[in-house]
Amino acid sequence: MVAWSFAMSKPEMTERLAVLNLPHPKGLNRELANNPDQQRNSQYARAFQLPGAHNLLTAERLAGWVQGEAKRAKYIEAMKRSDFEAMLNYYKRNYPRPPYEEDMSDPVRLKVPVLLIHGLDDKALLHGALNGSGNGSTAT
Repeated sequence: MVAWSFAMSKPEMTERLAVLNLPHPKGLNRELANNPDQQRNSQYARAFQLPGAHNLLTAERLAGWVQGEAKRAKYIEAMKRSDFEAMLNYYKRNYPRPPYEEDMSDPVRLKVPVLLIHGLDDKALLHGALNGSGNGSTAT
């Protein structure tokens, strides 16, 4: 979201944009406003917004998806140097909160190349938010 926001607010400082697994903000906004599945799947982000949420996170818990004992150990070591409260501050400050209302304003049209990589099996950010990307209805 930081990259999208920067590119839209500072086009003169943006040569190209690469985004991994975050649909255009207007697409995400549309899905949060209209798609109960996206609302349900975004519950993790709302949980991150709760006071003290950082106390529920551990490096070991966050490394559960990492395959291989050696890789997992490196991941855990790196995560233990992280500040979970600082990481969740992004969600507390920026992630949309209910009630969700669709932003009907005109999209900011980027005039730079955009590479958007999105896993269609992502459980948190559903691929419906990609609809319209690239044709001007959510992103160009």
